[in-house]
Amino acid sequence: MLFDINNYNIYIATLSFFIVFLAIYFLFKAHITSMLDPLFLHIIWMSTFPALMIIFLEKNKISVVYIYLITSFFSYTISLLFFLKIYHSEKNKKIKKSVKYSNKKSKIISYSMFFLFFVSKLSFFSYAIDQSDLSNIFNYRFENIQGRNAIERIISIGIIPFMYFFLFRMIILNTNRRINIFIISIITSINILSGGRSALISLLFSFGFYIFFFRHELNYNIISKINNKAPIFLTIALVLAMVISSFYGDEDTRQSGIKIIINRFFAAHDGIEYYLKYNGFEYLQSGLYPYFLSIFAVYVKQFIMIDYKNIGWQLSELAIGSDLSFAQGANYTFLLQGIILSPMLSPLYAILIAWIVAKMRYLYANNHAKLILYYALSSKAFLIASDAEYFMLNIISIFIFYLLFVYPLIKLRL
Repeated sequence: MLFDINNYNIYIATLSFFIVFLAIYFLFKAHITSMLDPLFLHIIWMSTFPALMIIFLEKNKISVVYIYLITSFFSYTISLLFFLKIYHSEKNKKIKKSVKYSNKKSKIISYSMFFLFFVSKLSFFSYAIDQSDLSNIFNYRFENIQGRNAIERIISIGIIPFMYFFLFRMIILNTNRRINIFIISIITSINILSGGRSALISLLFSFGFYIFFFRHELNYNIISKINNKAPIFLTIALVLAMVISSFYGDEDTRQSGIKIIINRFFAAHDGIEYYLKYNGFEYLQSGLYPYFLSIFAVYVKQFIMIDYKNIGWQLSELAIGSDLSFAQGANYTFLLQGIILSPMLSPLYAILIAWIVAKMRYLYANNHAKLILYYALSSKAFLIASDAEYFMLNIISIFIFYLLFVYPLIKLRL
């Protein structure tokens, strides 16, 4: 069966999480710009893993794979802290001056992207119009997950960091602030209505990332104000996520939004539970080729003629005990990535991922064209640790959108 926190001791899970979170938070505190910094969210994500392993051990026996996973987690945590310190200093040396973008060009690019954002949501608008019950609109999330027009998907993923770059920048510089806030409100509303329970949370941490990336340009008072208001905004975002979650499914299958969010919170590493509980080593192959397929199969299977289900899908089938025509599946975390590559090498792989995460987080350039690309890539720094396959889709989408749209407009003389 799929992950359900009610099968474990939720009190031990909660206590374990808070103890681990406080320990990791104080380790990384110097590298967190604000409560909306994506690193803060990543620490929360990291802390759910030891909590899961503790409650899992209460009901199951320890195994060699379990030890590899624990070792990989500590390797990642220590290495990430080490690499963040290194690249923090390197970025400070790279910053020579604030990079300026003309207001006219910023408006043209951001408003053009806002139009393209609407284009990428055409499937949602069509889906919404066909619904007789408005509460079913939120189920578009599941339609979207199962696949849609490739162009729409690339635009919807690739456009967000670039669009936010200019919108946040104009808001901070007080350029058409009301209009830009209104545009962001429209974007967020559409994302919410299309089933994005974490849409507001994503917006908040996208803004937090902007504050981190350009903290050298901002007054300390701005960051202080954000920190003071962050708990309020995050509470609102969490309540909204619970409300939206309660609309998933039809009237007969809908559950309490609170229960869904609590379960989803502790299920951040559900793939690990499936792999350990159902002897995933007997079901999933390890090695360089399986690892390659686990990340790139979706892009190459049309050329090498293979029928491949991603790791999350396979693990869901393992947990259910039968074939599934479709499964959202567990996220392909760095812990699973390492096991698929090689259980014995997984602690070393965790160090590699920590290096990539830290390197991407502190990307920076003093060149106009490079800076916005580095900004978009840096915004996805932690994604490779939480889901490598989705990370790759984001990186490909960012490069395609940048080369075909953003770069030509930046270079255009107005």
